[in-house]
Amino acid sequence: MDNDYRARNENVRAIAFNSILAACDQNEEIYSNEPRQENAGARQNNVQPAQNKRHSQKFWKIFASIIFVVIITVSAVVIHYTLANKAAVDCTSTSSQNSGDKVTTTTTTTNTPTNTGTYGTLTNPALSCLDIKNTSGVTNDGYYFLQPSGTVVPFQAFCDMTTSGGGWTLVASVHENDIIGKCTTGDMWFSNDLPRYSLFSRNWENTNLFGKADKATSADYKNIGYSSIKAANLMLRHVPNKTPVDQSKSLASLQYHTSNNFLDEHGGNLFTTYTRHYPMNPKSTVAPCASNHLAVPVTYTIGKSTLSNFVPPSMHSATTTGFLQIRAESYDGTYYAMCPAVKLNNCDGQYVCIGGVKNGYTQSNDCNDYTVNTDWNGLTNNPDYHTSKTYAHSTTDIESTIMIFYR
Repeated sequence: MDNDYRARNENVRAIAFNSILAACDQNEEIYSNEPRQENAGARQNNVQPAQNKRHSQKFWKIFASIIFVVIITVSAVVIHYTLANKAAVDCTSTSSQNSGDKVTTTTTTTNTPTNTGTYGTLTNPALSCLDIKNTSGVTNDGYYFLQPSGTVVPFQAFCDMTTSGGGWTLVASVHENDIIGKCTTGDMWFSNDLPRYSLFSRNWENTNLFGKADKATSADYKNIGYSSIKAANLMLRHVPNKTPVDQSKSLASLQYHTSNNFLDEHGGNLFTTYTRHYPMNPKSTVAPCASNHLAVPVTYTIGKSTLSNFVPPSMHSATTTGFLQIRAESYDGTYYAMCPAVKLNNCDGQYVCIGGVKNGYTQSNDCNDYTVNTDWNGLTNNPDYHTSKTYAHSTTDIESTIMIFYR
């Protein structure tokens, strides 16, 4: 656009200059066409007045030409700045539009509520259930769409928006579908290093995904929030198998949560807690039971009065209620991922803990989400569905799902 302005100015100057030359040429022609004086004396007498006349005419013509050039120049300058200002306005408008597009893109990336849909929907996913609670004040339990930081695809998760302030995200469930079966494809939460189990083992420590949110009480479940959501606390809920997820709270037999923000010091979720701090690596030889575990205090919100029934009678003195233990060990060296609702006072982890392998150091085939034989197994040793005996859990406990929530 600047080249066009320069071209116009050059044309204006050329026209003005040609006008001055034309005026001067015309003046010379006038002088050259004046009648010659035959009389030398007369010419001498008329020289001074003629010269004065010619000077006067030349002055006014030059003056007029200069004024004309000034007018043309001023006009060109005014036109130039008018067009330049218009171009600047257009550029500003374009820049503002691009800036607006950038803000829109940034807003969508950080999952801040936009006009594209209600926060927590597919078109406007939230970071977590707590994010929805804090941002929009939602108070209804239900399914919402989430997209934690670092993930690229939204997913649907169940949110508990009412328990102890709400904002709990269901990230996993441990469901025992067959207490008699050993190392089956339905046992997604056991740990075993044997190659033939590598596709569905060690899920406490990896980013594998399986199951569906609305089927979390009918099969093992784990969503991407397990390893990507940054949380501070856990909540566990024990419900009968196949309980509708949206009714799980009202039908729960046991529920409790941490309050000391222990996950803040362990990477923000269970994935980092196990991989960085409490790995589940089976021992290769028998060794004394280690005390390297994490016992976190919990608050019971459902079922505190029935804890004595949840813990097998022979394990009452070997456990302390009021805790959730992260990683535990048996006398034979087996690691278990978690001891729900209790911490161990000894190393009999196989009777109250989940997510391990019986005789893990020998890499045996005795592996389940819960443990088998005389451990959690109440089907054989306890026909009563409501009372545990010796070291065995009741069938009610065994035929249940443990739901794991983050907040």
